[in-house]
Amino acid sequence: MTVADGVTRCLKKGKGDEQALAARCLSLLCIQLGLDAGEEFVEFQPSLLTIMTDNSAALKARSECATALSICNFIASSDIEVVNSAMNALENVFKCSYRKGDKSIPSHSPEVCKFHSSALAGWSLLLSIAPAYLVTKLIISDVN
Repeated sequence: MTVADGVTRCLKKGKGDEQALAARCLSLLCIQLGLDAGEEFVEFQPSLLTIMTDNSAALKARSECATALSICNFIASSDIEVVNSAMNALENVFKCSYRKGDKSIPSHSPEVCKFHSSALAGWSLLLSIAPAYLVTKLIISDVN
């Protein structure tokens, strides 16, 4: 059993704070391993996505998963489609803070705001490595 295996198990089986700490450890593991983290990243990326999008998971864990997903994609992913799907998942999180149809501003708890800001920060990080065609596509879709 490797460190990545143990931390991934904590991410899958843990609750709340344990998941948050496991996600943070996975971020640090990706930073430490650099480009060599690709194989491990493929194994734990689905867990990060699942927890981040799970409305029943603790907000702290979801926030840390959003950060870990972004950092690990930035460092270890060589497939732009994987990065694009992560960006879409992150955008689906923070778009809940967009203005409502009647132009009113949604009201969220501080924990939800932190989660949304983590997703937005991660999305911005991944945007910095996106190819020009993807950036153009995002600009066109957001302007319209």
